Amino acid sequence: METGWIKLHRSILKWEWWDDHNTFRLFTYLLLTVNFEEKKWHGKTIYPGEIVTSLQKLSLETGLSVRQIRTSLTKLFSTNEVTSKNHPGYRVITISNYNKYQSATSIPTSERQASDKRATTTKEYKNDKKEKNSNIAAIAARKHTFFEHLSTFADTCPKEIITEFFDYWTELNKSQTQMRFELQKTWETSLRLKTWMKRSQISDSKQTISTQRLSKNKLI
Repeated sequence: METGWIKLHRSILKWEWWDDHNTFRLFTYLLLTVNFEEKKWHGKTIYPGEIVTSLQKLSLETGLSVRQIRTSLTKLFSTNEVTSKNHPGYRVITISNYNKYQSATSIPTSERQASDKRATTTKEYKNDKKEKNSNIAAIAARKHTFFEHLSTFADTCPKEIITEFFDYWTELNKSQTQMRFELQKTWETSLRLKTWMKRSQISDSKQTISTQRLSKNKLI
């Protein structure tokens, strides 16, 4: 377990989400795991009070389902407890008033020295989950790289097609370690996109014909 602490005033008992167990659990987890000092991650600056994460990672860490995570985040957004910036493959969540939850005293020198040696950008909640967290971060990075690669086809492929293609081929396998496109024996993005577009056009054509027939039947 990590050393250090946060301030939690008794007034939390009067907080409007106190009796919402899922939301309180998620918020407490975020308080314990956001950065307490400025760090770099993939060329980006992650500030105190921020955490790089994803719905899947939050689900694994808290034991809540992805749907419960979404619901609780919506509640926290509505009362401005947290904010979120979404990116392909990950999101950055920020505690709105992070400073008021921090210790009034400075961090001991021994803790500062220990934190400087950490290679990760966020405080780990449990040591036995470090491997899972590392895997999630690696997948997020690969997913982002794949999205950037697909973006180079934006001039020749409609945005909605690229989005559908991306969502389908980045779906994780059962072990949550690889994306669908990574499991293919061979991969050529341009050819895969062309095939995807053709199938989409055929599907749209069939839908149009079906709609036209339905309209004619109504007129008869």
